[in-house]
Amino acid sequence: MAKKEVTKIVGQIELEEMKLKEIEERIDNYSAKAQECRKVAMQLQSTKEPSLEIHSRINELLEQANYYYSLAEQLTHTERYNQLQKLNLMKETAVRLRHTINHNKGVLSESIKNLDEVKQTALEMVENAEQKIINLKLLISQQEKELIVLEGGLPDE
Repeated sequence: MAKKEVTKIVGQIELEEMKLKEIEERIDNYSAKAQECRKVAMQLQSTKEPSLEIHSRINELLEQANYYYSLAEQLTHTERYNQLQKLNLMKETAVRLRHTINHNKGVLSESIKNLDEVKQTALEMVENAEQKIINLKLLISQQEKELIVLEGGLPDE
């Protein structure tokens, strides 16, 4: 089960990395739009014919640039930050899970080794108990023969 959990987490990490990349692309897109608006506004400012229409267009472009910069900043400070936190948490979870799996594999290996030793000890104990029973049966048999001889009967053979 733990192996499946690691695979699941890695898949989620890749998904979250793709989401982060998408957010960063949106930030770059907004920043590029803002820069383009500022560039056009600067070009219009450098024209030698200051008119009310050009001045209005410059102000409109600068407002658009500020709007796109604010969107980029908002994405950077909210969605990107939250996505980075989520991604880091998942990566930390994967590292902890790998560590736990490695630890549990070590415990399993030790448990298997201990089980083999316990099985061997139990086998030896059973063999010793069986031999003790055989020896006791022989001893009883010899003692019964001695008793029969002592009491004057014939030994059963």
